[in-house]
Amino acid sequence: MPHYLHQVAYSHEGWQALLAQPQDRIEAVRPAIEKLGGKIKSAWFAFGEYDVVVITEMPDNVSAAGIAIAFAGGGACKSVQTTPLMSIEEAVQAMRKATSPDIERRHRASAGRPEPREECRLRRGLSGRLFFWVPSRSTAEGESLFDNPMR
Repeated sequence: MPHYLHQVAYSHEGWQALLAQPQDRIEAVRPAIEKLGGKIKSAWFAFGEYDVVVITEMPDNVSAAGIAIAFAGGGACKSVQTTPLMSIEEAVQAMRKATSPDIERRHRASAGRPEPREECRLRRGLSGRLFFWVPSRSTAEGESLFDNPMR
């Protein structure tokens, strides 16, 4: 089954309720996750932007979205983020697919990037942003066609 990372930030009211009656909220949400066919693989309280981090195994995206919506709709959370996770093997397969010659060529063409055989330099434009400068495609003034979207 696919794995998901759920990051939850409690609202002010959520923290007030937990401080008034401290409890293990992971065990409180376990039945809802299991009802959707999922399992809690691990969970932690955290410092920072999110207060709770939970790794679940869910049958599909719809089930993962369902539990995320339930978290968000409960009123105790100010922010809920759910991220689908890939295994290392899946990531390696994705990298291999991304580097196939056909995909690379199409991606470069759709992004307006030059083929690798052309000289390409990174420059800072008048606006201060970085851009790729290709001498063979530059105007007489030395302005890159990539820096001026109006051309």
